[in-house]
Amino acid sequence: MVWIFSLSAECGSDGSKAKLFAQHFDGVTWTLSNGRHCQCRADIFQDSDEN
Repeated sequence: MVWIFSLSAECGSDGSKAKLFAQHFDGVTWTLSNGRHCQCRADIFQDSDEN
């Protein structure tokens, strides 16, 4: 079974703020109660409103 979670945030046109936000989550790991390990991956992209 696969669980996929997504978090999106608009950081405006300031790319440095978007990078800081992504760095906060990128690489975060945790272990579920069944012993499985999970890792968060963060990407940055520009939407159609140029955010």
